Amino acid sequence: MESIIKKTGISHLVESRRSRVLYGVVGWSSEHANTNNQSGVLVADVILFTTDFQLGTHVSDAIIRLDKSVKFADSTIPWDKQITETTKAVILDLDDPEVGTVSHVSALWRLNKEMVIIGVMTQVKKLLHDKLRAAGCGFILPRSSLVKNISSLIKDL
Repeated sequence: MESIIKKTGISHLVESRRSRVLYGVVGWSSEHANTNNQSGVLVADVILFTTDFQLGTHVSDAIIRLDKSVKFADSTIPWDKQITETTKAVILDLDDPEVGTVSHVSALWRLNKEMVIIGVMTQVKKLLHDKLRAAGCGFILPRSSLVKNISSLIKDL
């Protein structure tokens, strides 16, 4: 189901009918994103774990403008199989009860300690913020500031 979509200026997202998680691939071309031969999973610079279509569209467009490849986490593939040693960043929707947990952040960080984990929340809560930072989430931002700040977070990857 995964394929590379040549840059058209707009993000292309597909809503999964099997679950509420969005999946799709947004990137420049087939040479910009590679397939991991062992698992057949597409390798991208940034992986988005979000069910918010609007947030995903804005963030993926901003990442593409930075000449980085981005992939939406596929709900049909276990999330730990989607993270590789070449994954440079993960953006998590911390408002989603399935992926916005301390245990999920900790498990992602253990998979690849070199990648940056960026969490977004509607409203940043201090207690949860501290727990997520301790679990490995490098940045926790309000939704409203993610798109504005994505270039400074992603450009040096």
